[in-house]
Amino acid sequence: MIEDEALDIQEAPQALQDVSGAQPPDEGHARLRREEEDLLELEEEEREQGYSLRDESVAERAYLRRREEEAEEAKDARLKAIEEEKLARTKAGLQAGTRTLHEAFESLQEPGAKTPLPLLVSAHANHDSHIREEALKHQLEKPAKIRSSLASNEIPSTDPGSDVILHLSSTSYAKAADTLCSVLDKQLSLLSDWSGRGSHVDYTYNEAVPLVRGRWLGRGINGDVYETSCKGVAVAWKTIYCRHGISHEERKEIELLKKLRHEHIVRLVGTYSHAQFLGLLLWPVATCDLATVLEDLEALYHPESLMASTKRNKPLLLGWRHLASTI
Repeated sequence: MIEDEALDIQEAPQALQDVSGAQPPDEGHARLRREEEDLLELEEEEREQGYSLRDESVAERAYLRRREEEAEEAKDARLKAIEEEKLARTKAGLQAGTRTLHEAFESLQEPGAKTPLPLLVSAHANHDSHIREEALKHQLEKPAKIRSSLASNEIPSTDPGSDVILHLSSTSYAKAADTLCSVLDKQLSLLSDWSGRGSHVDYTYNEAVPLVRGRWLGRGINGDVYETSCKGVAVAWKTIYCRHGISHEERKEIELLKKLRHEHIVRLVGTYSHAQFLGLLLWPVATCDLATVLEDLEALYHPESLMASTKRNKPLLLGWRHLASTI
């Protein structure tokens, strides 16, 4: 028994050696050896060429990234330049219209005028001379209280603006009205083809509507209304969301609205469709209300009354607003 155990002890190392030698190669070790060989080949190639291929890959990615950033910056710059150009054209058109109005207002203040008339400048949709004369006659035949106070060259002392009077002659009024009507005629001729593609345009989804949003004018049941410029003419711009597109009946109604002519109603001069939106362009659009016009005239001819902060000037400004609300 003892001899058998001693024999087993002597044979154990040999058995272990046989087992270790007979172990199959591990796949993980083989993969590591292949990666080491590939890395050695890469290092050998880098030594031969004199630079690192890994650094070249990083540099190439950085170069491509810089090119993409430069392209985005150039695109943003082009879009910004287009917006600035549109804004400049809009400002130029507004400034031209403002200069024309100032010239018309200057002609209203004729030296030596003896017949005081209320200042009331309106945009007549029908520019026939007979209609202009009838409209002028209608403005002269205002309520007796206003006409009597103006004819007596004063406003009753009970009126807050009793010391404010604007002297205008009938000839200067007619001259200003003719000037404004000629301006409106020119604007209307320009707006007959506001887009260069007709009074109505169906823009594709990829096209951009060539309008720049200006000052906010108001809010209607279908959305906000903004001022914009078409060929240097200020118009009101309204957009309506159409969930199911523009139907045939709606297009027919638009054509009927374009034919509507009335001296007290603004005119629909242009329309367009873009995606699910319908755009409406209305003309003319006022730069301000009558009260603002009167205050501007006061600042032009009597700036000292607006500069001084006295109790007397407060009823003076209220008088202007009262006059604007009565005519």
